[in-house]
Amino acid sequence: MNPSPLLLQLSTLLTEPQKIVLAQLDWQEIIHILRECGLLGCAFYVLNRNQLLEQVPTFAFKHLHSGKAYADRQKAQVHFESRIINDVLTQEGIQPIFLKGAGYALRGTLNSQGRVFSDIDALVSKEELKKAQQVLFNNGWCSKQLSEYDNKYYIQWAHELPPMHHSHRGTTIDLHHNIIPLVSGRAPKFSVLKNEIQIIDGYAVLSPHGMFLHSLVHLLINEDFKNGYRDMLDLYWMATEFEQQQQDFWQNLLQLATETSFAKELYLTLALLNMLFGKQFGRQIQPQLANKFDTKNNRFWIKKVYQYVLQPNHSKIGYSFKTYRHFAAYIKGHMAKMPIKILIPHLIHQSYVSLRDTLFGKHHFDKPENNMK
Repeated sequence: MNPSPLLLQLSTLLTEPQKIVLAQLDWQEIIHILRECGLLGCAFYVLNRNQLLEQVPTFAFKHLHSGKAYADRQKAQVHFESRIINDVLTQEGIQPIFLKGAGYALRGTLNSQGRVFSDIDALVSKEELKKAQQVLFNNGWCSKQLSEYDNKYYIQWAHELPPMHHSHRGTTIDLHHNIIPLVSGRAPKFSVLKNEIQIIDGYAVLSPHGMFLHSLVHLLINEDFKNGYRDMLDLYWMATEFEQQQQDFWQNLLQLATETSFAKELYLTLALLNMLFGKQFGRQIQPQLANKFDTKNNRFWIKKVYQYVLQPNHSKIGYSFKTYRHFAAYIKGHMAKMPIKILIPHLIHQSYVSLRDTLFGKHHFDKPENNMK
């Protein structure tokens, strides 16, 4: 694939902006894509770190600064909510591990600068799950009553509870007990994840290599690639930061990926980072990964599917067979999370619910929120 000129401009701007002449960029289209991808604030911080903001045209700077202000406000809210969640759970003897966006914000990683957040993800052991849920309910979080099918899905198959929303502040928390669905047969032991805990300012977050591994697992063992480009940039910025901070980062990452059986996903991720951004990360571990995972099948998924679905969804970054590639990634993601004997009935049920909601209205069948009181 030959990337479109606009995609090359965008990716260079967000990874190595010192290599381009900012005044010559198609800023009108770039601002549109950055906003659509939730990356306006990130672009502001990238340019600020490289002392290049003064070279940005005035109209574009205003958009970037607005995105930065919005992201900063969200990040402050994540810190506020995380402190409350951490306090109410630790008082009951439960130490939540903050994941993904919240984990980035609490660790203060480069990729948390300018990032926007949709919810707070926290991990507890399965044995602590019901108690943690009740504690949160007692402190203002509630969730919708589930259908019998959805209740079975979350209890027997999933790796998390249904989203809980705070009744007054409107914030959302996803409470996990693993990082991928149990029904996949690939969920790692909680003890392995617990061994990766580091305490930062009183909050439990994953180690740098644990954080990176969870990010790539969340991206590739998934059916939804709507935020795929942003997620790849998360990985790019984390790799750039963590390999400079820790000399043994890549070896630790390979060891953890091997222990959790996610070494193939690590191989795919490094190949995709090179393909999308032209950066060879983890050179010292690539030969070991390539010896095992450089197969015709994996090369097909990297070159024919993933590199396309992980691009921003924008009309000027177009490619043929878009629907086919997204559909292939959608099915593969579902199959990675569920065995086929469960997947097919599940997709049929989801299609039925989607059709029903389209015909009669999404909220017609909603049940009241559950506060467990």
